[in-house]
Parts: sequence; C-alpha cells; structure tokens
Amino acid sequence: MAASNNATRLLAKNNIEFTAHELRGEKMGAIEAANYIGVAPKLVFKSIVFKDFKKDDSILAIVSGNQQVDKKLLAKAAGSKSVKAASLAEVEIMTGLRAGGISALALITKRFRFFLDISALNYEKIYVSAGNVGLNVSLSPQDFIRICRIKVAPIAINND
Repeated sequence: MAASNNATRLLAKNNIEFTAHELRGEKMGAIEAANYIGVAPKLVFKSIVFKDFKKDDSILAIVSGNQQVDKKLLAKAAGSKSVKAASLAEVEIMTGLRAGGISALALITKRFRFFLDISALNYEKIYVSAGNVGLNVSLSPQDFIRICRIKVAPIAINND
C-alpha cells in the first residue's frame, strides 16, 4: 500500500508538515498501532463515533490510546444532554469508512462535529488515522485542529 491517500494529499496541499506511517493492512487498535510504530500509546489518538440525539447529528471523539471517552464530558462539550456510542455497523454506514481507518481527516466534508481531548495539546506530535486501515500520520495537534476545525475539550479519562 502506498503511503498516500486523500488525507495525506489534503495535508500536503495545505502545507502541513506530517509523516505517513504504514501499518499492517489490518484493523489495529491505538495501542497496537503505537507498539507497531514504536511510540507511547498516549501519542496515538483513536477516533470513536457517537450519536447526539438532541441535535440529530454525529460526533467524532478523538482521544489518546490510553484513554476512554467520558460520555458526560463529551455531551457537555457538545452542548447536549447525552451521547451514545455508535455500533460498529452504524459507524461504517455513518462514515463510509472501515473500522480501523476512521479519521477526522477523511470526514471533513461529512456532517460530523469533531472533539479532541485536551491532552493532545501536551504533545509536539500526535498520531492519527489517515482514513484508511493501515495508514496513520503524525502531525502537530495544532495543525490537526486547524485543518479539521476540531473543538478541543476535556472529553476523556485515563485508563492507566
């Protein structure tokens, strides 16, 4: 698989510094991806799809590999009473992407609101999916926030 796709072309077109990281061509969790790339799990951010029934829209919560989304914090950040995680089947229908390749970079033109946990701002670079199973990119959190118009908020709790 070539380390280029629509997301990497978007980054390049917008003069955003990034590095593409090819993974095994199979679904990997954030911790597996971190081990494969050789970085700390806290640097690899995973994307989880939620539904906001109050606003009838979709949310992409992006949290570190060693975190889990706190639904109450996410709902608060989204200005909603509650949110619900989408099922795997719903995720693939809502995004048009395969699980393991869900990315804000690939969903910019879709009707999603993006929320990134505030912990991302602690790092010079973070690793996120590039919208295909088997391809991640590392980039500055500020560039990721800017290109995807992401809201930053405390939305996660640590697993460790």
